[in-house]
Amino acid sequence: MKKFKFTTFIISLRRLRFTGLIFCIMILSGIILTVLIPKATQQLSFSESFYQTIIRTQFNADSPLPDKSRILESILGFNPENPIEILSDSQALFSLPAPTPVPSPTAPPATTPNPTVAPEQKPIAEYNIKSSPEIANKTSLPVDVPALLKEPLGFRITADGTVQVLIIHTHTTESYASGEYSFTGDSDRNLDETKNIVTVGAEIAKVLRNHGIGVYHDTTVHDYPSYNGAYNRALATAKSRMAEHPGIRVILDVHRDGITQEDGTKVKVATDINGEKVAQCMFVIGSNALLTHDYWQENLKLACKIQAEASKLYPNLMRPIYLREERFNQQISTGSVILEVGSNGNTLEEAKLGAGYVAQAIANILKK
Repeated sequence: MKKFKFTTFIISLRRLRFTGLIFCIMILSGIILTVLIPKATQQLSFSESFYQTIIRTQFNADSPLPDKSRILESILGFNPENPIEILSDSQALFSLPAPTPVPSPTAPPATTPNPTVAPEQKPIAEYNIKSSPEIANKTSLPVDVPALLKEPLGFRITADGTVQVLIIHTHTTESYASGEYSFTGDSDRNLDETKNIVTVGAEIAKVLRNHGIGVYHDTTVHDYPSYNGAYNRALATAKSRMAEHPGIRVILDVHRDGITQEDGTKVKVATDINGEKVAQCMFVIGSNALLTHDYWQENLKLACKIQAEASKLYPNLMRPIYLREERFNQQISTGSVILEVGSNGNTLEEAKLGAGYVAQAIANILKK
């Protein structure tokens, strides 16, 4: 009996040594493949078309596209071009230093205290972008604004209180300037709903409800703790609300623009209405230039009609409509638009005033 146990122990030991040998071979192979094989042979076989369209939806559409190694890292959980990082994913023996914590959007990035150096103060620049009803067409698609203005909308809104308008915020933490100056380290994001774009959406919802239009204002945070993927999360939210409220015909994705000059100076877009400084507003409309989008012309038609109405009521309130190649989730509805209210240089009060005025124009068009 003792001999049998000893033999079994020897066999198990040999198997353990064999398994360890295989594991070591796998580690060495990974290092050799990563370090010695030319980088050109390691590239993913993404076509440029695929990369520019599908992958773009995972990242901020207004920022430069990330390189493919960043995409791999977001999918795999490690950087495939760093062999030590590959090993550290499996073995504590190769563990890397803990990453630096990402600052919350409620506070500016952490800096090393230096009592002798005060934050740099910069005055905020102001622009009044004058616009008759017009489009800044960033696609190769032909657009006939007069024809769109003559056509009726493809849906009707009844002012009976039924939920027919959905207000969401893909970039929920977008916030505004605190005054006429900005300082080094100022944050353009805030989780406090009373200080970010949610308050602007609430102003629009209030005006529409005063006209008897049913509104669901969704305040789900989509861009924190991760900014990447915000549009995918917002799409899921919009679909969920549409399933709960089948009467939804219009989706307003309310944002604020971000305009900063090369020297770091923030820019506000503003005009004067009734003696008050008001944030200018702008529609961003997606198209089918890159991906299938059957509703883009209907969405553009709605934006053109609201812009024309707002321009009659409040000259210079609206900036030109921005027609883009991307879809921005607008493929799910015939009345889906992005509404940019002011920029990171405007104050929250200026943005709320602008939102209230454009909401009046939206109500007038929807009730026709």
